[in-house]
Amino acid sequence: MSARIAPGELGTITVRPRGASWTAQANGRDLAGFKRTVHATGTTKKDAKKVLRRKWESTTVASGRSLTKHSTIRHAAAVWLDESRSAVSAESLNAYRNRALNITDGRGTRGKYRGVRDREGGVGAMPLKMVTLSWVRREVLRTREEYGNAAAMETYSALRAILRTAVLHEALPYNPASGAVSVQDLPRSKDVHALRPDAFRAVWSALEAWGVGEPTFRVEKGRLMSLLQVGLLGALRCGEALAIREQDILADRIRISGTIVQPAKGPAYRQPFTKTRENSFVEFTPELHAVIEEQRRAMVPNAEGLLFASRAGTPIPVVNIGRTMRKFSSAHEPVFKALDFPHNEFTFHVMRRTAATLLQDEFGEDAARQALAHHGTTALRHYAAAPELGVTAESVKLLSSLF
Repeated sequence: MSARIAPGELGTITVRPRGASWTAQANGRDLAGFKRTVHATGTTKKDAKKVLRRKWESTTVASGRSLTKHSTIRHAAAVWLDESRSAVSAESLNAYRNRALNITDGRGTRGKYRGVRDREGGVGAMPLKMVTLSWVRREVLRTREEYGNAAAMETYSALRAILRTAVLHEALPYNPASGAVSVQDLPRSKDVHALRPDAFRAVWSALEAWGVGEPTFRVEKGRLMSLLQVGLLGALRCGEALAIREQDILADRIRISGTIVQPAKGPAYRQPFTKTRENSFVEFTPELHAVIEEQRRAMVPNAEGLLFASRAGTPIPVVNIGRTMRKFSSAHEPVFKALDFPHNEFTFHVMRRTAATLLQDEFGEDAARQALAHHGTTALRHYAAAPELGVTAESVKLLSSLF
């Protein structure tokens, strides 16, 4: 066998007649670099070659699958999903699966908000060797023209992840999606990322006045307000704020070490790690300490010691918080209209964006990144000098001024 055949590649296929059928044979090198000879039979020359390539792809092992330049986007998407299975939650994996189906087959379920949008046709049969930067760009911009920026961004992020998997399997020399489109190519029609201080105070005033005189609503509203305060002051995701336990409340800070997830079947539960699998912290200030102590007095006793728990003492699903926030925003649509902020865009994540925007404006990009527990680069976490992720007391004090 020629030494020029790279690991994972198949050499020249030879086809010979054998009675009424055809036999195909080829030498190849598996991903460990060892020589292998593959045989296959088909009714025609073309069929025999197809069967042989499928046999090669199904038996060359790399995380259970293999990819070559002859593999298709559909095959690469399947490998991406397989390798993501152990790294993300079931809910995230389902979202990835929908995005992959939308790209490969032109179908998929739309999410709760701006999730996957169904579209006609797919690109699953496209061989990896034919995928170029310009092809990715045309596909993303076509999606933008037909379905808008949100769908185009999802298409781009999914294609980039799928093609990155192909690069890791050495099926492609580089990722053709990297740099194919930029933020300027997918401009937002309106900035709905965050609330500016005056707008936030108007919304918070409406929230404080909401449901006055309704005793049955007082517990739900009080819990929501405390949760929003903790989430904003800590720049937290909703699931991370809901997952705070009494043992996470230390003398001078709150440790963020888990999140609440909702499986497709069964009740919500506390996952013992965050979305990024990195612990972070929120330093105490008198304002934040007062909010925590008030919630401690109101908390429902529960086995896990969750600061925020349902009346039955179980973890609160994130969707329940979203439902309460939508109820509030729908009831106060005129308030949001006066602020030129779409009421249906008011979500818990807006608190996190609001915090990040204020921190970036005041202290710079690094402070905002540190508060969001984002790494500047994927390699940063491996260095001893990497900054501790979390929200400093100075940042909490700035965010407290919003109230």
